[in-house]
Amino acid sequence: MHAIVTLPPPPKGLDAHNNRAEITVLPPNLAALLSQWHALDVHRLPAGSYSASHEHAWAHALGRPRLDGCLPDLRATQGAALPALKNGEAWRRLTPVHCRVAMDHVELVDPQFAPLAEHERAALWATLAPWIQEAGYQTHCDDDGIWWMGHSALATLRTASLARVVGQAVESWPPIGDHAAAWRQIQNEVQMLLHTHPVNEARAERGALEINSVWLSGTGPWPKPGGMTDVVVHHASAADDAWATLDAEVFAPLLKASAASGDAGPLRLTLCAPHAYGTWAPHGKAPWWRAWWPTRRASALAQWASLHETPTHG
Repeated sequence: MHAIVTLPPPPKGLDAHNNRAEITVLPPNLAALLSQWHALDVHRLPAGSYSASHEHAWAHALGRPRLDGCLPDLRATQGAALPALKNGEAWRRLTPVHCRVAMDHVELVDPQFAPLAEHERAALWATLAPWIQEAGYQTHCDDDGIWWMGHSALATLRTASLARVVGQAVESWPPIGDHAAAWRQIQNEVQMLLHTHPVNEARAERGALEINSVWLSGTGPWPKPGGMTDVVVHHASAADDAWATLDAEVFAPLLKASAASGDAGPLRLTLCAPHAYGTWAPHGKAPWWRAWWPTRRASALAQWASLHETPTHG
């Protein structure tokens, strides 16, 4: 079992940059794991990394190249039923978004603040999909209403993960590659189609944020290697009980499995901060006193806190 976890904000009372803080403020099962397991590695991403840390961690866990900006949308690798494409072609995810015009930039608003009803999503896609197909791209809407477009030119187009761009100026995250100009033209046309769409007119009347653009991200599905189902990504919510939920549903089962196995086994935990990720593994069956040994506790906290250090630029 390899659990990859995107971390919510640090628990109240913990300064992520203060290694002297008490580890007891962490959820109890996570605190026990960090005390009893050892860190295998910590990988830091530059501030301008196009792919999110959990996407890099996922590729790393599978032994795949970590090509920044060309990593797959995890939904594509975790069971989305996407049609097969020809060799060299790639699916990319299209996310309907609201972009807010500020004084000197255009900001992408978190999609959770512009939710779409099922009938709204279907109506928008019914307008956009035929036009995208006429432009030479394949389109697909999966069973959960997620939009996809496919083309061989998208395989090498670097695009920023939605997790990177939310709340940021979209101008700071342009697509990179030979197909970048062609995609920007398509995006402009899509924005025009959305501008006067009946769905948006209805949303404006009731005061909801309009869907005025789409964000392209994530290459298509990779071949599934053996053991891939043992690697699971857990996305933390923004809810107040996010840490408690992770502790009960992710960290506790890992701790129990570690105690039961009594050896290093195949257990792994990867924690993903915004610009870094680190992986921990069991030492083996730990002495009863290890969780209480002060030096060990400080070391575990230092490793955890190091994930939140200011990223480098590059």
